[in-house]
Amino acid sequence: SVYYEAGILKQELTQGGADPRLLVDWSKWRGGLYRDLGGQVSLNLLRIANVSHIISPIPIEEDGIEFVTWPDKPPLTKFERSSDWAGYLKNRIGRLFDFPEMYIYSIPGVYPQLYAVDRIFSVSNGLSEIDLIKKIDVETAGPGRVIVSRRNNADILGPIMKTLTVESFRQVTDGYQASVNAPDGGVLAVNTVALPFWHATADGKPLSIAAVNQIQMAVRLPPGTEEVLFQYHRPSLQDVLLRVVK
Repeated sequence: SVYYEAGILKQELTQGGADPRLLVDWSKWRGGLYRDLGGQVSLNLLRIANVSHIISPIPIEEDGIEFVTWPDKPPLTKFERSSDWAGYLKNRIGRLFDFPEMYIYSIPGVYPQLYAVDRIFSVSNGLSEIDLIKKIDVETAGPGRVIVSRRNNADILGPIMKTLTVESFRQVTDGYQASVNAPDGGVLAVNTVALPFWHATADGKPLSIAAVNQIQMAVRLPPGTEEVLFQYHRPSLQDVLLRVVK
């Protein structure tokens, strides 16, 4: 929630004319286009969080996003209420039964669900969450796939190995499985929050998980690793009782 509220959202929608339900700030509507989306949200923080598309009820003009598809007709906005109130009311009622076509934009360079890390940027263990997110936004804005980590987690991960590649990746029950080529080892990251009940193995051997980029987790792979498995298992009451009995 901090990543979203203090990072992705650059601007609170509290001024007059804002619509917090749609994240539309009508002060940005000029000449039939929604402008300066990048001043309202961090497109970079969306990008590294594996958000690949923006779906909008109105057309957007913004550097850093690309058109995918759009409706045949432009939308009626709240500004048509004064000039065409009947058409606006008809459109609003019709949308209750037939959801309109949307404007869809892609965000280039999205971090995938699982990726080999190109660079690690280490920060102080005592850095606040908000300052950490600001560092993430700055350090990941350049080329490559970068992770920002508190120093204690960065020490767990060790050095980057450029020879690491991800051959394939798939979802499995309660987790993810990846086939990798890691002749020298390397650092592998997953676009999933590092919660306490995640476990990772490399060819069956346990790995230490480090929290990175505020909303992701990463592991250091030993040289020669071929298969990596991430699984989430929260112990049930039965698991706990069996452990006590043993």
